[in-house]
Amino acid sequence: MLRTSRLWLTVMLAVLVSIALSFSVDSFAGATAALTATPSTAGKAPAGLIAFDSDRSGNSEIYVMRPDGSGLSQITNNPASDKFPAWSPDGKHIVFSSDRDGRRDLYVINANGSGIKRLTTTGSADEIAPAWSPDGKKIAYFLQIYDPMSDTGSPPNIYVMNADGTKQSLLFDSATQNLKLAAGLTWSPDSKKMAFGALKDDKSDLFTIDADGTNMTQFTSSDGTDLSPAWSPDGKKIAFMSAQEIDGKPTLRIFVINRDGSNVQALTPSDTYAASPTWSPDGTRLIFIGLDVLNSKVNAANVYVMDADGNNAKQLTQEQYLDASPSWSSAVANLKLPLPTFVPQPTPKGSTANCPISPDKTYGYTEDNPINVGGGDFGGPTREDAYMAQLRGPKGEKITSERTGSFPRPSDTVILDIYVVTYPGHSQSITLYVNEYDNTPPLIPVGFSCAPAK
Repeated sequence: MLRTSRLWLTVMLAVLVSIALSFSVDSFAGATAALTATPSTAGKAPAGLIAFDSDRSGNSEIYVMRPDGSGLSQITNNPASDKFPAWSPDGKHIVFSSDRDGRRDLYVINANGSGIKRLTTTGSADEIAPAWSPDGKKIAYFLQIYDPMSDTGSPPNIYVMNADGTKQSLLFDSATQNLKLAAGLTWSPDSKKMAFGALKDDKSDLFTIDADGTNMTQFTSSDGTDLSPAWSPDGKKIAFMSAQEIDGKPTLRIFVINRDGSNVQALTPSDTYAASPTWSPDGTRLIFIGLDVLNSKVNAANVYVMDADGNNAKQLTQEQYLDASPSWSSAVANLKLPLPTFVPQPTPKGSTANCPISPDKTYGYTEDNPINVGGGDFGGPTREDAYMAQLRGPKGEKITSERTGSFPRPSDTVILDIYVVTYPGHSQSITLYVNEYDNTPPLIPVGFSCAPAK
């Protein structure tokens, strides 16, 4: 029996909003599920890079990685919440939403994390879920006006602007169509249409409009809550996520449908939770978010990849982090991944006494060039603790460090520990990678110093 009750619809919308914004879930009571990744038997990974947002540094930031999960690099570093990354067609820029200046505005940043530019300055509104048109000329997004007197927001509408932030204008007024827009906005490959999910009469389905905001057409009408559409590169199919109740049990699955609304097919199992599908540039694969839900709480949300027919699911990101909003670039900028978490300045000469400073600026800042403390399973943790205890800021400042997790490096499965470090005068977190198994004499990363020898 497949049905979607009004209560279940309300519950699922709360869950899906939490997936996108905070991951605080008060539903799925007693539910437990996690995707099981199978070894991929597919050929060489498609080109491009994957961007997504994650809380793995302590707050939501934008990250990029290769399609096989290697080269993970943080490209924003701000105490605010950075979310909803979307690639430019040439792979050189990423547009995203951030509340770093109060309400959520849209920003664009170079793929290497440099050159950030604010695109919207509406102040009393939140702009989220940007989508760059495939021809590179426009950015569409959801805009919701905020009323500080009532502490509520109006139903969101679709706006569009030039890629440089000019000529921001209302494209689609959802209220006139008796719709409430929901998660996800996607362009057709020819930039002539858009697809989105929306609530109508307590039921969420998928709709399309022309690029000028006219000719709205509904193309799903199921018992599920259909959201987050993603148009295939050849324009023939649309992937989406759908929340359904089957035999009294909640499900959240990835589906694919022909552009004309025919031939709906489920790609992920009914006993797992999967969201936010996005196509690879060549249309052979999909990335998505797999959720680990237990006792009314999302414990982890990781990026997965699978073949376009749903086979060969593979987990790309690890650990108990909350990853969201994946985006796959159709072109590759000239990037050497992983990127340093920030560009370190040279350690002042007066602070380098007895400190062997690495001559390589990437040392400690990337998974491919970690700090090597040596010692292995028995001596490694002690040596690692001693190393972090004597590490100092560039002028001898005492640091604050927290080990936020460990992960196997994809290139050789070496286990790396991840530390988030701050020091007086530099409140933004710095990520350092430590390898406790390599016996190479440890050095000090550029931009740091060490405690005086006793």
